[in-house]
Order: sequence, then structure tokens, then C-alpha cells
Amino acid sequence: MPFDNSAEIHTRYSAFVCTDAGADVAHAVLEQSGQSDTQVHGGGLSGAARLGDKLPFSQTILTEIGNISIEMAVECVAELSRTGAQVIVLGAQTDISTYRALRQAGATEYFGFPVDADDVLA
Repeated sequence: MPFDNSAEIHTRYSAFVCTDAGADVAHAVLEQSGQSDTQVHGGGLSGAARLGDKLPFSQTILTEIGNISIEMAVECVAELSRTGAQVIVLGAQTDISTYRALRQAGATEYFGFPVDADDVLA
């Protein structure tokens, strides 16, 4: 049976960040994965969720919580997960309840700062 590439992934990662720390991680992840940093966007987690069906098609969406509430972050992760992409979330929160809430909402992983590209790519 021939390989069907009609559902080809256009980019492996897209990033939506809202701080310099998040941007640094996103740029490093894209660089280490061999992608152009043109896939780094502002707006964070809520900005990515607001794009909805206009979101660039990516295998993995790297997002940053920023200043939104955990409840809103959970809603955004659930919305992004419905696209079929894996959602990785970065944030300043270091408590286990944030980690669990985001994972239950559909996040593939949550990393509290400080985090580096090697952690995300692993």
C-alpha cells in the first residue's frame, strides 16, 4: 500500500508566547528541531486558542500561560487539543494542581520556568 501524505504536517512546532523567557525557549526549541523561528508568535495560550481554525497546522503547539487564570488556561488547552495537535504549556506556576489541571484538559506536558529546550524536546 503506498504511503498517503495527504494529511502531511506542515510544521512540527508552532509557538505562542508572551514573555521573553517563553520566547527564548520557543526559539531554542525551533532551532534545535531544525525549524525556522517564523513559527514563534505572540499572544500566549489564550492567543493561540483565539485563533481557533486559523491556527497554523502543527504537530505540537508550544504555548505559555502568561497572566491568565488557571481556569481560563484549562479552557484554552481543551480548545487547542481539539485541533489534534499536542499542546505543551510553559508557565511560572510550579504547583502540582496546575500541572494536573492542564494535563487533564489535554496538555501533553506542562513545564514551570525555568525550562530549557532540551526539557521540551525530550
